[in-house]
Amino acid sequence: MMEQEIIEHSDNAGALEHIYRSNPKAFQQALPNLLDRFKDQKLAEFWQVRLADKEVTGSSIIWGNTYDIALIIVFSIIAGILVNLPEFTSLKYDAYLQQNSILLFAPFIGIYLLYKNKASSQQILVSVGLILLALIYSNTLHYWNQGQDLFLGYLFIPLFVWFIVGWIYCEGQWNDLKSRLYYLSFNGSLAVVIAIILAAGAILMALTHSLFSFINKSTSDFIISYLAPGGLAATPIVGAYILLNNDGIVDRISPMVAKIFSHLAIIVLVAFLIVSLTQNLNPFYDRHFLLVINFVFIAVIALCLFLVTEISTGDHTRYNLFLILILSSLTVIIGLIALSSIIFRISQWGITANRTAVLGSNILLFVHTCLILYDSTKIIKGKASTERINNQIAQYLTCYFGWICIVAFIFPLIF
Repeated sequence: MMEQEIIEHSDNAGALEHIYRSNPKAFQQALPNLLDRFKDQKLAEFWQVRLADKEVTGSSIIWGNTYDIALIIVFSIIAGILVNLPEFTSLKYDAYLQQNSILLFAPFIGIYLLYKNKASSQQILVSVGLILLALIYSNTLHYWNQGQDLFLGYLFIPLFVWFIVGWIYCEGQWNDLKSRLYYLSFNGSLAVVIAIILAAGAILMALTHSLFSFINKSTSDFIISYLAPGGLAATPIVGAYILLNNDGIVDRISPMVAKIFSHLAIIVLVAFLIVSLTQNLNPFYDRHFLLVINFVFIAVIALCLFLVTEISTGDHTRYNLFLILILSSLTVIIGLIALSSIIFRISQWGITANRTAVLGSNILLFVHTCLILYDSTKIIKGKASTERINNQIAQYLTCYFGWICIVAFIFPLIF
């Protein structure tokens, strides 16, 4: 374990640096509880100051050792080959991607986390077993089930895999709420890093196409057709590697992005309510409206999480809390419309797998948003701490995981 390694080398500056570089996240989490057990107190003070100063820890990018880099390169190449597999086989491209999507890159992130965390044999067996279960289930579901829940399976299995990677990230300590929040924060930061890599990748693709088109246009098209999908599959793997070796590298970016988009989200939500009322729009007959609302719920919850993360003290804290209050209030109103719509559809046309899944998802997300609204109100009134929202979001993940398992694995047996 990380704690034991730090204690054993608490008088060796070089060894501590190596341990830190091997897993910055775990090192930073373990160190505060071990400082009084350091053999060299000056060394303990040095690490306390170093990790407390984000500008020092985040001033340069740590790329890891040669073995780690080689491992990620191999993983990226394999992911690139897998995403292009239908081009060399009789597999249908659309069906292949629908069945595997997240499985083309998430297992590699999970394997790297197992290696990075020096996971026990039990954790490795459970993790690999669950990922293989998801892989086999997703690729065989269409053989024995042609019902409405086939689409639901392809939609919810990736979410199941996302939770498995989260369990690996938390080193099997899923009951630890702080570990869950670290994982959620990791995903937000990963989204930022992926966006940056994709932007750079788009420039690279444009440059490649421009240069090779002078030689042979068909050659240029061939390179782009294989390189672009491979790069897309490899991007989350490379992004996760960068984050895991540079803890806190985008800690300032994610809250900033959340604050910018929270204002824009409020404007969009208000505009939607005004337009829907003035234009006499009827969402009760539009099934796509319900799917969009689920996305709105998730986006607002994510924004609330990062707004809470950015909270410090004074007026800044209250301003973020009011943003959370407005966002959650508007989303609750729209959520009520969505719930009324799905209940109306079920009463008119009966129960189906899709409608039941959407109803359950809407209820879960609606209740979660109501809890965030309630918590933000209590915090503004001074009756609770800001940690209340964080802990509530982390605890509620269990409800989501339970519903995902029901839809992905139980629905095929019922419908």
